Amino acid sequence: MTTIDSFYRDPCDLIDAKKVNAYFELSLNEAYPPELILENSWGTYPVDLMPAIRYGETKTKMLIDGDYLRYDGEDDNSDCINGSDLARIIPLTKLKDVDQTTPFVEGDALVMGADGLFHRYSLSSLVARVSALENRINQ
Repeated sequence: MTTIDSFYRDPCDLIDAKKVNAYFELSLNEAYPPELILENSWGTYPVDLMPAIRYGETKTKMLIDGDYLRYDGEDDNSDCINGSDLARIIPLTKLKDVDQTTPFVEGDALVMGADGLFHRYSLSSLVARVSALENRINQ
């Protein structure tokens, strides 16, 4: 005798898809994009993808740790970049302790000001003045 439980366990032959006038469509919910909507001839079925998205998210953080930029990966390992290594790739115009009010030109040097900022100082104009003084002395 066949019981109702056997219908849940016993596979049955599938109807050839060409003989069934069915449709199948997937779309994202415009009001809630992480929700995938499966629509077919038998109904509409929303599938919330947020648990899968959260599962696949990376768990990393980056922070300044003393003189280092520390990257903590999701594998619980930390990688550090020394600040002096970073300084070689950061332009002067991006540093917070460099005065940005006057643009730099060729021949400029940095001089620490009383305000705690580095300011541009024109070495080429100084060299020109020293040369002029030297010429006057030699005359």
